[in-house]
Amino acid sequence: MNLQKRILKITVLCGLCFILFAAASSCGPDEQYQGPHIIFDSREFDLGPVPQHSEFKFSFRYRNSGTEPLEILSLISSCGCTVLDKSPPPVSPGERASIDGTFFSQTYRNKVVRTVTIRTNDPNNATVVLTINAFVQPTATSD
Repeated sequence: MNLQKRILKITVLCGLCFILFAAASSCGPDEQYQGPHIIFDSREFDLGPVPQHSEFKFSFRYRNSGTEPLEILSLISSCGCTVLDKSPPPVSPGERASIDGTFFSQTYRNKVVRTVTIRTNDPNNATVVLTINAFVQPTATSD
């Protein structure tokens, strides 16, 4: 009787280990999406403290972790002080690209937050909002 209980316990334990191993191997961070899939390194770009009347470059890096080419369909900035470069060409699966632009600090003061709204052909991320932060410091002549 004692031997039968041990064999049953070992069998159940082995079965549970097998189920856990199978479940763990079927999912993970390297899961590839069907179709295009955009993943940004960061959706926020912090320029930090910047002086007035200056221009500053920003770049949002991304990759296509899907199985089909990823397209940026449109780029829209929230303000004329944020000028975007042209839309990048389609990005093949596994490849990287960036959305680049320039922020003009003009006569702004203190915290400034601007957004860039992009539309893609990724069905899970058809619209993505990216954020540019800056803290504009007044120049001595702007008072």
